[in-house]
Amino acid sequence: GEWKVSPMWPIKMPYKIIELDEKDYSYCVIGYPSRSYAWILGRKPVMDDSLYNSLTKKLVEKHQYSLDGMRKVPQKWTREEREKRGLTAAEIPDSLLDKDLN
Repeated sequence: GEWKVSPMWPIKMPYKIIELDEKDYSYCVIGYPSRSYAWILGRKPVMDDSLYNSLTKKLVEKHQYSLDGMRKVPQKWTREEREKRGLTAAEIPDSLLDKDLN
């Protein structure tokens, strides 16, 4: 399917849904037609590593995307994630950290 996003009027950018969990819609992969951008989206804040790796493999092998510059952005922050990315408590305060994962 195709999805159009408008970051600001009157610009509309086409995005293609290139992978989708048709069983329960737990994930989808959105690709930009030029293959400059791709997003892996999940319903849950933490995606299983094997699923994520499978989707990135499909991006490369099936859809001919480069993973250069692709980064996995955490949806649940932990102290470990904050430190790994060189961020400070001023940027990601302790109050935003997931209590169950610390």
